[in-house]
Amino acid sequence: MRAFSSALAVAAVLALPAGPAGAQQSRGPEIVQGRPEVVAGDILRFARGGRVRLVGIEAPLPGQTCVSGFGRPYDCHRAALEFLRNAVRDKDVTCRILGLNVERDKIGLCAADGRNLSVGMVRAGWAYAWRTLGHDYSRYEARAQTSQSGVWIGPNEAPWRWRSRQIGIRE
Repeated sequence: MRAFSSALAVAAVLALPAGPAGAQQSRGPEIVQGRPEVVAGDILRFARGGRVRLVGIEAPLPGQTCVSGFGRPYDCHRAALEFLRNAVRDKDVTCRILGLNVERDKIGLCAADGRNLSVGMVRAGWAYAWRTLGHDYSRYEARAQTSQSGVWIGPNEAPWRWRSRQIGIRE
């Protein structure tokens, strides 16, 4: 029995990977990099890596309008989309993937030239802080409100409330 146990122990040791490669058995977080296409004010699509939703924020949705400082409605979805396009134009973007959402999109902490895109969108007033998702950008949202930046220049509605109204859910 002892010989069998010793042989089993030797076999187990020989089966272990040797050298530095064996020492790095656990993979780090998934990283997606490149020059993405902007799909929405909070979604990027990479040629290699697929769709990535910016963590902790939600931008105005397609069809959603806001009101300008002059009292005129405008397409705030398009404005958010254009702001993000300008933020990533001709820049390498890196996203550290944190998980998946219910639609199976990757959720990522993304930066262009070292600048956090979620912070940039909220600070400029083109996205809302999504406080329930962890990365809390509410202080940037408060600054955007105070300075009347982006959607905060006039009356607006958070995307989750607008979406609920569109499908007939009362809050």
